[in-house]
Amino acid sequence: MFYALNSKGNDIVKQLLISVLFILGIGGSSMAQDVTPHSQMTDELRSMILSLNPKDIGITKENFPHPVFAIIMETGFHEGSFTLSAVADGSTSMYYSAGGGIIEGGEHINVRKTSPHFLAEAQHFLDMAIKVNTFPKPAPGTVIFYFVTFDGVRSYSALEDDLGNEKSEFSHLFFAAYSVITELSKIVEERYIKSN
Repeated sequence: MFYALNSKGNDIVKQLLISVLFILGIGGSSMAQDVTPHSQMTDELRSMILSLNPKDIGITKENFPHPVFAIIMETGFHEGSFTLSAVADGSTSMYYSAGGGIIEGGEHINVRKTSPHFLAEAQHFLDMAIKVNTFPKPAPGTVIFYFVTFDGVRSYSALEDDLGNEKSEFSHLFFAAYSVITELSKIVEERYIKSN
């Protein structure tokens, strides 16, 4: 778990993400803002979650008695953004706007422990989010949470530094998201080590 209580802690969070992106082969100079087939695919994955019909994945108000059945956290960088998503059916993914990422993370036991916690935490913050019909990507240094509910999508945005330094009421949700990212990064690192 990350406790980014100051700028040094927030730098650790950023370094973890940079390491994951590098291992995925999408860090550094290879980060491009051009539209590629890979970036189109990540846009499609993002759109699928934002427009998800819960019945298509077997989720109903009866078998999932909570309003938020999917949560997305997106963080903006100068080179693009990354998207973390967790869905009530256990699906967990993280991908970068220029392409690349990890899907089906929910198949791994430690992700299966942290991802439901992230989704459970989202339930507590829903009332502070606003209903939206458009889903812009975050500007650099900004984090956007999208709450996918039975009644539409709600959103909340904050500065990443405020979230990481506990200056936002959504900091707790931010840390829950980074617990998932930590476990996903371990999967990526293991795959990287095995392939080399």
